[in-house]
Amino acid sequence: MFVKKFLLLFGVLFGVIVTTIQAQSRLAPCSKQDYELLENSLKEYFDPWASEQYMVMDGNKEKYALYLKKKGILHQPYGTLSVKDAKATYIMRDDSLCYRKLASLLRFSVCASSSFVRDKLGGKTWYLFFDLYDGAQYWGDREHIQEGSLIDILEQACHAVKRNEPRMIRCLFPQIDSLTQHFKTFELEESWDVETSEYYQKDALVTELSTHYHGYSFDFFTTNVSRQALLEQYGALLRKTAKWLFAHSTVLDFNERVYIRIVPDMPAEEDRYSYSYGHYYLTVVESELAEDKLLQLLTKYFADSDD
Repeated sequence: MFVKKFLLLFGVLFGVIVTTIQAQSRLAPCSKQDYELLENSLKEYFDPWASEQYMVMDGNKEKYALYLKKKGILHQPYGTLSVKDAKATYIMRDDSLCYRKLASLLRFSVCASSSFVRDKLGGKTWYLFFDLYDGAQYWGDREHIQEGSLIDILEQACHAVKRNEPRMIRCLFPQIDSLTQHFKTFELEESWDVETSEYYQKDALVTELSTHYHGYSFDFFTTNVSRQALLEQYGALLRKTAKWLFAHSTVLDFNERVYIRIVPDMPAEEDRYSYSYGHYYLTVVESELAEDKLLQLLTKYFADSDD
């Protein structure tokens, strides 16, 4: 059995998102029965080493899958894109935003999936999406797939990988971003609850405010202010900037951590920002904990860019 857990339902997908792009209103989580019906196809096409994947099961006709694989736990979360069909496996090694943006799109489309009543099997195509072992599905006719929709974007990505042309995926970035931002709106509100804690670093007591499952935090070095006072003063700013970062980049999408380190003295520019094994560090002074200044810094250091 390929499923370790079943998805929580985040709500029903409706409506039109930015410009002409529409989310799939019939996206739903896979059930135990779905996996049983597709057992043979999953044995052939499901890749347990892919962090995210997209599979197309077109009745007894064409079958293929798009795989997104990380390099490894000690590396930045860029990896390899590949497509497998009945004839061959095609690989596009592009250590860039192509991997990251498609992974984010797949992750949040799966999370935002909701229940629906499927039509009879007929001649329709079964599209499957995986974020690790969590699965979602879409069931429909190819001719009804709208331009700019989730399925259309992933189909274009498959063609790009087969042709080894990252540029084709990069041209889709605006549409991918819009779809991903739409699916991210189904994030549970309680994920933005703020928690306080303390820890020692080099014998100095650090007070931390964190949100989004401890993925984003303000870490105060050398402060005499109580945890409760810091929460009252900066809790709202923490939530607001965390939500902005979640919506406008991918750094909170893959179980990484962002630490905003607040120190007494202004750091040198070369000491502002660092990254190490899934942990991002941005050092600021307390006077920069204003919404406009902090958003400028987040944009400068965390906005998506080519590597």
